[in-house]
Amino acid sequence: MTATEASRRGRAAARAVGGEARAAAGQVADRLPQAAGQVAERLPKAAGQVADRLPQAIDHVAERMPQALELTRDGMATSAATLRTMPDRELRLLAAFSAGLALGLYLAGAPRLVTLAAATPAIVVGAAVLTRAERLDPAA
Repeated sequence: MTATEASRRGRAAARAVGGEARAAAGQVADRLPQAAGQVAERLPKAAGQVADRLPQAIDHVAERMPQALELTRDGMATSAATLRTMPDRELRLLAAFSAGLALGLYLAGAPRLVTLAAATPAIVVGAAVLTRAERLDPAA
């Protein structure tokens, strides 16, 4: 086969594929109004079901909220006590690691929430170091 024949066959194959793609797009476009109509028919029922279940979900969350808050408060108190007993060197290493990880994630383009989660230990440890310094400072 010559280069000219190969070129002709390649163009013919591209036209055939292009025609198939246009036909498939046409079929999708033909079915789109029907699908939109089905969604529009089902949407009010689904919204009603959500509205019916919403009060139960709110009650469920409200029942469990006091226990969740108590567990969170206990966990924070335990963490604060642990940080108060840690040596300064370990606290600085922990803060530096956390800040470095957060900076690396930020520079890598990680989502902001992930970056904030990585920076949180540095913030907490920094606050612990500052409050410890205030308590140990005889002038305070």
